Amino acid sequence: MQDKWINEFMLTYKIKVLINGPRPDFRLLKSFIWSDFHNIDSDGNSFNPASRDWTELYIASRENKNEVIDINPININPLILEIKASSEILGNKAAYFLAKETSGQVMYQEETRLNDADFLLDKLGIDFNIQDALEMSKRSVWRKSSLENPYPNLKID
Repeated sequence: MQDKWINEFMLTYKIKVLINGPRPDFRLLKSFIWSDFHNIDSDGNSFNPASRDWTELYIASRENKNEVIDINPININPLILEIKASSEILGNKAAYFLAKETSGQVMYQEETRLNDADFLLDKLGIDFNIQDALEMSKRSVWRKSSLENPYPNLKID
């Protein structure tokens, strides 16, 4: 956890998401932003890796040390999650995915109005292929996870 404490100083960008449904398996956020095979460090309040009820999540890339996301609730009812990220593009990617997955809306920067996730499409980085990222998360093994089977990629004989 020492890395998490140090990396919190890197989290200069903030964006909020109004959540309107269960969260996705947190590992799908990794799939969308990087890939299923990207090496990350994570922590949060998911009682089971496949839980859809988490409200706290920390993800740091082990491959790109400057890529860190920290998500925490700032309001419970309605649920509003604040995403702090090491860059605007990274934070926007996380906000876009969570808003899309939960039928939520984003509060971009200091604006108080709510926007659909597609509001962020031109703010995800010029090299980011949204269609590929959506397809990668759609095909991810973590789509098949459940509380009963949190690791669907492990073959059980």
